[in-house]
Amino acid sequence: MNPKWAKWFQRQCCPCCFGRGCLVPNSGYLSEAGASLVDLKLGLNIVPKTQIVRMASSTFHYGKIRREAAKAKKTLAVKFPAVGRRFHRIGLPRKVGSFQLYVDGFKDAIEWLQKFETEPLPEVVANEFQLEFEKLVILDYMIRNTDRGNDNWLLRYDTAFTFTDDIEIALSPFSLGTISAMKTRRIKIAAIDNGLAFPFKHPDEWRAYPFQWSKLSHAKLPFSETTRNQFLPLLSNVCVVESLCSDLYRLFSVSKAASSEYWVTFYL
Repeated sequence: MNPKWAKWFQRQCCPCCFGRGCLVPNSGYLSEAGASLVDLKLGLNIVPKTQIVRMASSTFHYGKIRREAAKAKKTLAVKFPAVGRRFHRIGLPRKVGSFQLYVDGFKDAIEWLQKFETEPLPEVVANEFQLEFEKLVILDYMIRNTDRGNDNWLLRYDTAFTFTDDIEIALSPFSLGTISAMKTRRIKIAAIDNGLAFPFKHPDEWRAYPFQWSKLSHAKLPFSETTRNQFLPLLSNVCVVESLCSDLYRLFSVSKAASSEYWVTFYL
């Protein structure tokens, strides 16, 4: 219910500077939740938990008519409780969107990457970062992210930390098998801003897949044995992949305007 005429005008007049024709319009909140779902199913643990919620607030955008109607209903409900009980809803209508947990202690990756050029990481920490980086690569390939610059993923580097024992955790009620939880690392990645992922077709216009991390030296290294042993069994498991597609289908079905058949057909 937010005004979008300005975005429509930019998309039509400046396609090279705004918008991506391979994405379903106004579905960014579904993409954010979808990235969190993929992260959970695969046990990547790099996307802050994100869910679809319905919320109402006076700070949201509402038209004048809706605001006056909500105000009138509230006044009637206070003065005439019997009448107020007949209203289906009192107050502003709820809006649907994605709600993501806040991550603390993280900074833009570009800040840390520039610092690492002058102050290289110790070998142990560098290996930890490589493992985290490989999970980011897996995520972006899985969700077909069309907007992964170095300013929309975060890094946290802790000099003081403690290790925890490995524990077995279930991927989800729909998945098969378990994976071993990663030990607490002194360096951690948070993949945010996943709203421009899950295209229904390959980009064939002005803008493609700008994986800015592909220019980093870490992207030139082969996947580590640890990453291969952890994720190849999952990605090769037909049951896990089908379960993931089914969960994504149900998630994208939240939107009546964005048909989930586009994504599922493209990914299958």
